[in-house]
Amino acid sequence: MNDSIAKLIIENCHNDFSFEQFSLEICSAEHKIQFLPTSQSWDRGRDGRSAGPSRGSHRNLLCSTLNREIDGKVEADLLRITATSSPDHLIYCSSQYLSEEKADQLTKSIKRHAPSGGSTVYGSLQLAKLATKFPQVFEKHFHAEIESIRETLRSDVSSNDEQKRSLRLALLTAGQSEGATLREDVLKRVVMERLSKDAPHSATEVAQEFSTDFGLPRRIEAATIDRVARELVQEGLTQWSRGGWQLTDAGEQIISTYPPEAADAILTGRAVIRNGIDTLIGKKLSDDQHMRIWSTLLDFLSSLFYKNGLDVIRTLEGILHEEQEEIDTASLQEMLRDGARRVASASSSFPDDQDLIQTAILDLLTEREPPLIG
Repeated sequence: MNDSIAKLIIENCHNDFSFEQFSLEICSAEHKIQFLPTSQSWDRGRDGRSAGPSRGSHRNLLCSTLNREIDGKVEADLLRITATSSPDHLIYCSSQYLSEEKADQLTKSIKRHAPSGGSTVYGSLQLAKLATKFPQVFEKHFHAEIESIRETLRSDVSSNDEQKRSLRLALLTAGQSEGATLREDVLKRVVMERLSKDAPHSATEVAQEFSTDFGLPRRIEAATIDRVARELVQEGLTQWSRGGWQLTDAGEQIISTYPPEAADAILTGRAVIRNGIDTLIGKKLSDDQHMRIWSTLLDFLSSLFYKNGLDVIRTLEGILHEEQEEIDTASLQEMLRDGARRVASASSSFPDDQDLIQTAILDLLTEREPPLIG
């Protein structure tokens, strides 16, 4: 897990307690001190403290926040802390991205309220660096988010699981809106996914495998694969060797790395679905229910991308042969209704809750501005 994706996961955290526990453990590891948790109520602004002798009231105090209005939250926390404490060192962790200028401003605010002690300010960028330094800590506190990305984007999806491969391809080429750029991104990704560093593959082999995997009505031309492979040579990602195309070290690195855009699409989708369902049904579901909803929804979306990929990613046929096809809107709407029913059934055993969740899923997929689908 690279620091770009770790940063996205941290910025998309919506659980105060989880972020607080992560901050305590990651800062304990980095500063080689043991931060102890404080009570969940009446904590006097302190989220963690260390034991041991000190010049002031505490040797080390830690504060954490998910609040996007960082200036006001820092001021409020500092007023509460300094009313009862005078720490030797204060660490402040924010899940938001902080520029160097903003970090300096917060450091000055801390110094104004606690002039006798030192301070350290971490934003999402710095916490992400610590996450890659101490991956076991990051995995422990963000296991669900990490597994969601890994499971959806992993490259070893079975060749028989065309539906998940379709969704993965769409996510890996996310972020491009122009048709020509999207076509090239999809084709480059397709070629690289089917090459390896160890053994050469012919353009004909790549064309056949791709066409079979995605059930294309006619096989993509080998000449198209050759053209894309030659372009990738210019980028240092492929090479011609022993009568076929192979990945370079740089190409293999690209394939083994999750693009931040794809991870962002997954994390944003999780947040949209979670917040939208809780709002639309008028109550908060448990983390376990949301996990089942997201897992079932991903399975449904995999099927949707596979069966309607011609429309969802500008049609795979159109991408490969520069043609356009009409989509059966009625059929797609029926698939959406069926998918919403499956998601609702997996998330709750109560019929009333199932009806609410099914309606919420349909609303989120079809009626938001802009709609996720259709």
